[in-house]
Amino acid sequence: MEVIGDNIDRLVTIEVRPRNFIRGYIKRLYEAARERAKRPLTLLAAEKLREEVGAGDQVIILTGFIVPPLIPVGECDGPLGAASLARAITMGLGGSVLVLSETECVPLIEATFRAAELRTVNEKIHKENPQTTHTRGFPLSTVEKAQKLTREIIDEYNPKAVIAVERAGRNEKGVYHTGFGHDMSSWTAKIDHFIDEARKRDILTIGIGDLGNEAGMGAIRDVVKKVVPNAEKCKCPCGAGLATMVETDVTVATAVSNLGAYGVTTCLSGLLNKFDLLQSVEVERRMIYECINAGGIDGVSAFPSLHVDGIAAETYISWVKILRTIIEYGLTDVVLRGL
Repeated sequence: MEVIGDNIDRLVTIEVRPRNFIRGYIKRLYEAARERAKRPLTLLAAEKLREEVGAGDQVIILTGFIVPPLIPVGECDGPLGAASLARAITMGLGGSVLVLSETECVPLIEATFRAAELRTVNEKIHKENPQTTHTRGFPLSTVEKAQKLTREIIDEYNPKAVIAVERAGRNEKGVYHTGFGHDMSSWTAKIDHFIDEARKRDILTIGIGDLGNEAGMGAIRDVVKKVVPNAEKCKCPCGAGLATMVETDVTVATAVSNLGAYGVTTCLSGLLNKFDLLQSVEVERRMIYECINAGGIDGVSAFPSLHVDGIAAETYISWVKILRTIIEYGLTDVVLRGL
């Protein structure tokens, strides 16, 4: 699996950005995260999930990124990746998934999860039935109230892992930033505190990000500040930069956060010998359509176009096809005729 993990990492770190957009930094972020992990990032995350999560266990996924007024209920990057990981956790490991986000994001996430063939249910059914998912809105509040509710939810659900997928993490001054360095704290739920609380309790934490303002990328913030525009000094009055301080046990630096999540799912498929955990091309297409129909916005153009992080949907879907081929072919023996 080590070779396969390397190939998956290489695929999900291919940078596809317009020339007038932030680009040229993914390789540096990946190298920093890889140096810390000493292993393929997607494979390490998958191995840790397999070690910690079993049948009936709960996993909390944090996702959703809103920037009103143009991205009022969320972008496509994040929910799609969360749905893919939820497939691996429920169908592969037999666990259940609680998703946390802003209340505005809940319908979008639920639509995306249903499109991903997931059992998306209410809280009561979720608690009584394994292999289900439930999405819960987290209120905007003070730090103290957010931390209190965080402790209560962790006590209630006893998760074996907390995963952040394209989820804003606060900087050293407690401010949340957009990818361009603007303050987004007033509309961002402080659910990154789930990572801090989980780490205090020795619960596995995984962060997946593609810039440096996402929860989990704090593990490599020194490099983020060097190579990402506005990471050391932002455009808001705090002046402390967009680089998050929130660290996770495993940090998956990737070209698009969704793709990093898909990579983890693919590696779990290989580890569990269940090749259908990663969604099919047809299901992926449906996930994108349903996400957009529910209000999902392309995070690069800020339009509800058939793009994910600026990449045309049909091109983006090709990653899924290649990932499935890498794992299926990589774990197959062929008959060497005449050799």
